[in-house]
Amino acid sequence: MIGGLVSRTSLACATTLGFALIFWPLSALAADTGSKSKSALGGDCCADLEERVAELELTTVRKGNRKVSLELSGWVDKILLFWNDGKQSDIYVADNNFASTRFRMKGVGQMAPDWKAGFLMEYEFRDSSSNLVDQLTEQNRNIETALRIRQENFFIENATFGRVTLGMQNTATKDLTLINLGGGFSNTENYHATSFYIRDNTLPTSSWFNTTTNTFVTTGPTSGALPNSTRTVAPTITSTNNTITVTGPGGEVSTGTNTVRTIAAYSVGGLVWNNLSNALDSQRQEVIRYDSPIICGFIASFAWGQNDFWDAALRYQKEFDTIRVAGGVGYQWWGERSLTQGAPWAANAIFFGSDQTNQPNTAAGPSGGVASSQLISNSSNSFGGTRYRVNSRIEVVEGNLSAMHLPTGLYGTIVGGIRHIENSPVEALNQDAAYWYTQVGITKRIFEVGASTIYAEYGNFDDFGSVAVYFQIWNAENGNTLSTTRIRDSNVDRFGIGVTQAFDGAAMEIYGNYLHFNANITTSTSYVTSATGAPATTGFNNTERRAPEDWDAFYTGARLKF
Repeated sequence: MIGGLVSRTSLACATTLGFALIFWPLSALAADTGSKSKSALGGDCCADLEERVAELELTTVRKGNRKVSLELSGWVDKILLFWNDGKQSDIYVADNNFASTRFRMKGVGQMAPDWKAGFLMEYEFRDSSSNLVDQLTEQNRNIETALRIRQENFFIENATFGRVTLGMQNTATKDLTLINLGGGFSNTENYHATSFYIRDNTLPTSSWFNTTTNTFVTTGPTSGALPNSTRTVAPTITSTNNTITVTGPGGEVSTGTNTVRTIAAYSVGGLVWNNLSNALDSQRQEVIRYDSPIICGFIASFAWGQNDFWDAALRYQKEFDTIRVAGGVGYQWWGERSLTQGAPWAANAIFFGSDQTNQPNTAAGPSGGVASSQLISNSSNSFGGTRYRVNSRIEVVEGNLSAMHLPTGLYGTIVGGIRHIENSPVEALNQDAAYWYTQVGITKRIFEVGASTIYAEYGNFDDFGSVAVYFQIWNAENGNTLSTTRIRDSNVDRFGIGVTQAFDGAAMEIYGNYLHFNANITTSTSYVTSATGAPATTGFNNTERRAPEDWDAFYTGARLKF
């Protein structure tokens, strides 16, 4: 049975169905041939019946034992994604990362009176996840890694003392900023512009810088490059052979060949929209977590693990006559050892580990790749400087409040968060990142088939890009940095609208949403040498305003639960 949930009850139903399928034709046959003997029915009818029941059991999902219940559930969520980055546009078929396609198995058993034990195993499919696609990638390039573990853990629970969970799971603050009582398919997280590179007319179409003329080479871009963008490229050193003729005082002529090499290369930092706008949501990892019982509508949670990481949260949900309220506050602490694992928003970068398996190996210059140009880490260097310092840490404070007026279905949500990096790689440009987001709308049963939702949203994300490398000039032969341009200030506005229609009879929702992102960016440059024609400096003492293009998208799709 596809999508079936098998327990003793369902197994009994299957058995009953088997009896019905067998005895109906038998009884009909007996009525038609009442004079026939028992032997005429085929001999040992009980043996035939047992064989048929065994066949039916083989077609069902079965439990390993009868002590632990087993529940199988999940959903499929696919979209058409129409996007425009200001320079080009396209349409992708993708999996909606807002609620990625997944399945889960959950089991619960009774240990003793008031004591339960259970497990949760959850997996998702990321063959074309909307947070992994970009201008050059329509699907996960590593299809064999498209099935990803979300959660694998077990728990022990008591109604009086709460629950303790151990294993791969949500940390205490995970999904706290995503609480929303409305029925729209959007929240404060960036699920669709995530991996798209920033398009900027102040960035050149070529990856080469000519040290003789102090200009960017006007020839075509390196293969795989994305012109006028922050995509890292891999330039190849080229040379030009010139024939030199020398005439001596006696009229003798000598010829030779002089090789001219362009050794100063240009590479960008690989910034994507998620570097500039992030909900500071925590992540799933190997931790031990405690959740208190519900006390006056409150649940307290605490999690620790993964070497120098811990977080705590307080959630609340309650109904007051005609008003339903939900929300929470949380705190995250990432120490220097946990940062080497790659916090998903550590040093202005998304986590490029298992979350970003679609990204190609775009090594260029000393950065060694897209992620390493931004991520706080203690392995190797980034653009000539270490990516983190001893005693570096990140702290996050976040909060969320959502309310709905039950008679009308009107709802509103407001979310905010602050990120503080202690002892960052470039303290001169380091500053706290903050955001706020709101969504208002109505979720009401207008049609008999299910509830309808209409919403509008707005968010502002300030200084998430600070310190991040925008681009760099480096020596292509020896790897030495000549100059580095980093983001001094960044600010992103996001707004969107959307509609959702539920179909309760099919456990399905159909939706269509529009998204718009626009950014303001200023950068500062540190010149290590005068190779670019500018005087050498020891710090980021200048400011230049950039011109990033807006990013727009419309996506429509459906989620079908099972």
